[in-house]
Amino acid sequence: MVCSHCGHILQDQDRFCCMCGTPAPIPKPKARRWPAVLALVLIFAFGFSVFWLTHPQPGPVTDDTMPWFTLQDGILYFDATRYTGSSELTVPETIDGQTVTAVSDECFADCTELIMIHLPETVQYIGEGAFYGCSSLRGMKLPESLVSIGSYAFSGCVNLEAVCIPYSLERIGGNPFYQCNKLVYFFYPGPLEDWYDLPLGNLRADSYVYCADGVCPAK
Repeated sequence: MVCSHCGHILQDQDRFCCMCGTPAPIPKPKARRWPAVLALVLIFAFGFSVFWLTHPQPGPVTDDTMPWFTLQDGILYFDATRYTGSSELTVPETIDGQTVTAVSDECFADCTELIMIHLPETVQYIGEGAFYGCSSLRGMKLPESLVSIGSYAFSGCVNLEAVCIPYSLERIGGNPFYQCNKLVYFFYPGPLEDWYDLPLGNLRADSYVYCADGVCPAK
């Protein structure tokens, strides 16, 4: 702060200039912004609390006729201890009104009694190890909606012989068919060039793919 008359530097506590006697300018009080910010924060918190209470987040859902299935945010979970069906299992498109869009990690792991598992055309993602150790599984038709397969998804399916892989597939984790010692037949609607771009891991030397170019070696 300086004197408006002579330019002498004034201290905050000075009321007059000691050089010329000119009254010092009265400093304007600094605006306190924190009350307004606090009010906005409180309003936002109150609004969010009201929204949360009036719009509860969906929890896991089940179907009384199929208690072995649980769906959480579209992700399917399977409880083998509650399953009372046959060796051929069909997953529905919806459970309690919610659409099945993904198979959870290790969802059917070690379900050694299942020979066939039918997935709905709504499934887009298969988690890691989803069918790990399904030693009785013989064949698998993956839905045309499928986008991603997790690592080791079918690892240890030692009796798996044939798999239908959709052209929609974009992402594949490492070694999805590890230790699938009998897997020799693949069905793929796309051209062979695109088939060879799929990172399917180590396949049997005598495996074949039925693709748009005909029957060709799978590797």
